[in-house]
Amino acid sequence: LRMSDPLFEDVRVRQALALAVDRPAMIAGLLNGRGLLSAGDIPPTSWAYSPAAASLNTYDPDQSRALLAEAGWHPDSARVLVRDGKRLAFTLSTDAGSQLRREVALTVRQDWQAIGAAVELEFVERNAFVVERVLKGQFQAALLQSSARADPDLSRRFHSRAIASGQNFLGYANPALDALLDQALKHSAPSARALLYREAQMLLARELPQINLFYPTVYYVVRGDIGGIRPSAMGPFWNVEEWGR
Repeated sequence: LRMSDPLFEDVRVRQALALAVDRPAMIAGLLNGRGLLSAGDIPPTSWAYSPAAASLNTYDPDQSRALLAEAGWHPDSARVLVRDGKRLAFTLSTDAGSQLRREVALTVRQDWQAIGAAVELEFVERNAFVVERVLKGQFQAALLQSSARADPDLSRRFHSRAIASGQNFLGYANPALDALLDQALKHSAPSARALLYREAQMLLARELPQINLFYPTVYYVVRGDIGGIRPSAMGPFWNVEEWGR
């Protein structure tokens, strides 16, 4: 969600949008059950992963509607939510090259429409979507896939300094989060860093500059006589030079 958009300035709206998305149904229907609820950019295979963050924002459309009403949004004659004469209407953009993301976008729009949001979908050629829309912050809401890194540092995505020189294309700025991320980089021990990154994940799960959906389960098939394979959070090929019969 683009934080400079007035529609998303109120955290209650962001929370309502998160609660409206039926992620378990999405995993069951679109992934045939092959996926896990997402807590953000740190995957469950990481030593810094927060299961508590993943358990937040469970599907609850009634609570979603209650939060929106509390924030001053009420349905008009067309059942679209309105506040101060402005409709809760926005565009969800994604790339046109993925059938899965197309299906996810359609599902998310359906869930958001059920709570009274008017959502248009925009499918953009992949390179144009990333370069012209995402990286330049030219969107209201964007659906995309994040890639995991070996180190769980979230600074490149969520630190305020990454707005001007990084990948904080959401435009999210929070001094409390900045402090956690800066402090984590001062430690070398994974145990100390993990505590700070888990706190950061909980903060992001409450603030919701982005709504996390799922981690798809990926399967790899290899010959039984190939040894030395040790899958990691970065995938199966990180030590390919050690493979052999």
